[in-house]
Amino acid sequence: MGTEIKRCLIVSGAPEADIAYIKPLLPGAFVVAADSGYQKCRRLGAEPDIVVGDFDSSPVPEHTKELIMMPAHKDDTDTLAAIKIAMERGYTHLILVGAIGNRFDHSFSNVANLAYCLDRGVQAEIITPNEKLFISDGPFSFSGAGYGYFSLFAFGGVCRGLTIRGAEWELTDYDLNPAPPCAKAMRCGAGNVPFPSGKADC
Repeated sequence: MGTEIKRCLIVSGAPEADIAYIKPLLPGAFVVAADSGYQKCRRLGAEPDIVVGDFDSSPVPEHTKELIMMPAHKDDTDTLAAIKIAMERGYTHLILVGAIGNRFDHSFSNVANLAYCLDRGVQAEIITPNEKLFISDGPFSFSGAGYGYFSLFAFGGVCRGLTIRGAEWELTDYDLNPAPPCAKAMRCGAGNVPFPSGKADC
C-alpha cells in the first residue's frame, strides 16, 4: 500500500464576493482558517479544526475547536503560519483558498508559499472560483476541463528543456526564463508538460 495523502484545506481571508466554490472542498478535509478566513468558514456553515492568526483584520473567534493566537509583529503571514501548522501535523496535500485577493503583495506571497511547500515535499495548490495555481519541479499532465486555458511561468530561475504537448501552441526543449514570460494563455483540452530542470508555475 502507498503512503496515505492527508488533505488539509487552508482558508485565508482575502476579500472575495463568491465563496461558494469553497464548500465542495470541505468534506473530508482537515480545515485550518487563517485569521478572517474563519468568517468565511462560518458563512459556509463550517467549523474549522484550527483557527490561527493575529486577528488584526477580524474579531477573535469565541468558539473554535483549537485557537492559536499569533503576535501582530511576526515573521510569517497568517497563511504561512497555517501552512506550517498543517505540515507539522503531517498533512501532505494542502489546498489554499481565499489566497488571491485585491492586494498584490498578499497574493504574490501566497504563490511563493507554494514554492515553500514544494521545497519541503508537500503538494500545494491555490484554488479560486476561476483558476487553479501550482508550482512543479518536474513533468506533469493535466486536464483543461473546467478551465480551458493555462499559463506557464518559470519560477525562481530558468525552466530548462520545457516541452508542451496537447496545447494550442506546443514547445519542444525550450528554456523558459522568468522574464519576459512566454508560455502563457494557451487553450488546452489536456496537456503534458515534461522538463528536466527548474520550477514552473502553472
